[in-house]
Amino acid sequence: MPKLILGLVGRKGSGKGTVANILAERYGAKVFRFSAVLADILRRMALEETHDNLIRLSEILRHEFGEDVLRHAIMAQIERDGGDLIVLDGLRRIEDLKGFEALGTFKILNVTAPLELRYKRITVRDEKAKETEMTFDEFVRMQTSAPTEVTIADVEARATYHIDNSGTQDELASKVEEIVRVLQASQNSTA
Repeated sequence: MPKLILGLVGRKGSGKGTVANILAERYGAKVFRFSAVLADILRRMALEETHDNLIRLSEILRHEFGEDVLRHAIMAQIERDGGDLIVLDGLRRIEDLKGFEALGTFKILNVTAPLELRYKRITVRDEKAKETEMTFDEFVRMQTSAPTEVTIADVEARATYHIDNSGTQDELASKVEEIVRVLQASQNSTA
């Protein structure tokens, strides 16, 4: 059973994946991405892994199998492959949170960055098909209308820690390391 579960929430391009990578590389965290479940299904169906396809698939699965269907898939992966430090990358809905507390200490980290910087990041990283072609107006519209984006604020409001990722990667790593130090000290004092 994991000792510490860190859920990452943030807007598109805020740096959630970078925080997850820092935690994996420096602390040996096992990273579980909500979008990876969806991307796997799209690949198996030979469908393009676009933001729109991920959203459509998420909506279909949640409608047909319940709002917590992705959480169930992630929890099964954690039970099978988990470690002492688990990172949940891409929390988007309140339903995604339920049940993780029972697995260990669960904390939510909200990763933030200014809108213009987030847009710049997604257009250069080429993570999902067609992101490099997205205009700034399309990016802004997506932030306010996509069903997977409009629910993020509810999860952000429950965050224990807020990480401003508008600086360098080294500055981000320092912020992440400080949070881990605080959490580890807290766990050691209650053990």
